[in-house]
Amino acid sequence: MKKRHPITALLVVVAALVAGSTCQSRRPPPQPLPPTTSLFTMPARSLCAGDNASVADVGGVADPALREVSGLAASLLNDELLWMVADAGNAPAVFGVSATSGETRIEIVLPVPNVDFEDLALGPCPDLSQPCVFLADTGDNDGTRSSVVVYAFPEPSLATAPTGPPGVVTLDAVWAMPLSFPQGESVDVEALAVFPDATALLLLEKTTSPSARVFAYRAPWTSSVNGFDDEARVLELSGTIAVPAEGKKRERRITGAALHWSGTRLLVRFTGGIVEYAAVDAVAFFDPASLSPRQVLPAPPQEEQGEALTYAADGRSIFSVAEAAKGQIPVLHQSACAEEP
Repeated sequence: MKKRHPITALLVVVAALVAGSTCQSRRPPPQPLPPTTSLFTMPARSLCAGDNASVADVGGVADPALREVSGLAASLLNDELLWMVADAGNAPAVFGVSATSGETRIEIVLPVPNVDFEDLALGPCPDLSQPCVFLADTGDNDGTRSSVVVYAFPEPSLATAPTGPPGVVTLDAVWAMPLSFPQGESVDVEALAVFPDATALLLLEKTTSPSARVFAYRAPWTSSVNGFDDEARVLELSGTIAVPAEGKKRERRITGAALHWSGTRLLVRFTGGIVEYAAVDAVAFFDPASLSPRQVLPAPPQEEQGEALTYAADGRSIFSVAEAAKGQIPVLHQSACAEEP
């Protein structure tokens, strides 16, 4: 896809908020980001030519803060690390978890409330300077939110993080992009996809209807100045995506998404399974209604409440995880390419 010019964005300094969506009235003025001398681009990654093989059990995610894990994304800067987040009622934090054991390695504490964190993605930061972790605070099971927000912060490196089991990093600033839906509608969204060239992000509706709506926020992205006090940008209704016709209604809801770093594959997580779409260019995913899945994966064992998935850092396998029932822990699964490398 064609590259956009560098994006001018403001770094938002957000005061600590109490639970809920209200904010404190006094905030330091936003500071402009320093000029960048070069633009970050996502690295090339391989693709699976065939389908993915049978699912392997990586291990349990024992951290009690992640029992209700809702979002997952593979790290770019840290080998064998996955970023995870838990939904409403949990800490406003993103956790770095080992992709080989499920053990928490680092906790990133955010200066924003966890209204309902639902998905994660990796992509170029809004200013295109470096890789960022994108966080969708977009859940709305009760249909009461007039706006939602997508946050972004530069991906930290474990090489410079505090040592200890685990290290803890507290951020005092994030990018915040408040968003609203057309006609002021309340829409429940648990799936986020970020284009690898930072030209757009997509939000996929969670619904039991025959098709789910796809909403787009195209670059240039502008960050908010005063957090929740700012006027939200209205999302574009860019298309729809088919919802599986089989299974119970609760199994057909979209609860996660991941865009391959090549921009040519899109994973969509339903409560009851996973589908992958292929296209020549990510532009096709603005309106994937006419696309047929290139492969369909059933929900792995112990993922009845399927919530999150991501492509591995090398692009050749899929990680998935689900919320755990009371008294249990989430189990991380990996599905690698069926063909030999």
